[in-house]
Amino acid sequence: MKKFLMLMTMLLLLSGCSRNQDDTKFYRHSVTYNEHLNTTTMVTFYYQDEINKDSIDVEIEAILKKADETYNVYNELSELSKVNRDAGSRTVTISDELLKSIEVSLELAEQTEGKFDPTVLPLADLWEINGATFYLGGNIPSAEAIESTLMNVDYKNIIIEGNEISFKEIRTKIDLGAVVKGTIAYDIATFLKAEGITTAIINVGSSSQYVFGNRLKEAGVDKEITYYKETTEPIRIGTANPELENEDVIFILNETNTGVSKTGIDQQYFTGNNKIYHHIFNTTTGYPVENNLLAVQVVSSNNLKIDAYSTMLYILGLEEGLKYVEEHDDLEAIFFTKDKEIYISSNIKNYQLVDKSFKIK
Repeated sequence: MKKFLMLMTMLLLLSGCSRNQDDTKFYRHSVTYNEHLNTTTMVTFYYQDEINKDSIDVEIEAILKKADETYNVYNELSELSKVNRDAGSRTVTISDELLKSIEVSLELAEQTEGKFDPTVLPLADLWEINGATFYLGGNIPSAEAIESTLMNVDYKNIIIEGNEISFKEIRTKIDLGAVVKGTIAYDIATFLKAEGITTAIINVGSSSQYVFGNRLKEAGVDKEITYYKETTEPIRIGTANPELENEDVIFILNETNTGVSKTGIDQQYFTGNNKIYHHIFNTTTGYPVENNLLAVQVVSSNNLKIDAYSTMLYILGLEEGLKYVEEHDDLEAIFFTKDKEIYISSNIKNYQLVDKSFKIK
């Protein structure tokens, strides 16, 4: 949560907006939503004319509510929870939205030979990553429990025919937490654009953003309301230090009309036996992935895949991950290593390194 708030502060400080009859003045409106998807969503948009901000807020809330009712595995009434309960014993008909997300996760699972796997939920539940225990010292499962649980982690257990889904194994469960946040951010952005909003920053959870429009700079105060002026520059996205217990900005991306997603060990973890245990799992060993990466940040306009891309690239590791990025035109990525090195894919050109203790390779 602290990292989420820090990220949004960075985004807002690095952009800006406000209101008046002067058409060069913009005004900022920002709302935080905490009720859906077991995470915090913050939406900030900038406007010039009188608009019904309350109506826009309500519609964004509706988008988040619909997403929660579709994808949230910790909402017992959600569509995905119904699939997880029933698809092991019978065929379940699913919505087009849920189908698309499952198909994307299966595509990436196939490409990575199961290293990225949407059926990881039994393993996540075993490690209790959604509970308070995970943050209060953690619970390291026994080797026997992990081995038993891994028998249910296999994307090939999912059978899809049209809009119907079933599982080969009754204890198979799908988690799309590593897939849907980028889609949700994009859906909110699409709605705001339809409402005539030209600049916005949407942040779903601590990891997925969508930004559009140009950077705005604070320009003055009108009737006690701060207003901003538009520039021709892209929005500046500050990246928090992915090292544990460090929230300083170390890197700035200059982007617009795109999504940004970050996966790292600093997002969910605990320390036990003098070791860091995080929330990104190796589906072969059943333990958190061990490699030299602190985090991976992805830039992509592919709203269906961006969230999954960042998780998948972290799992693949630096060498294999960079190779995957360079072979795919719909994404770029930045890799942050535990040696404080930064590896940037070839088409990311507009950035600044803030923390000189990190070195760009």
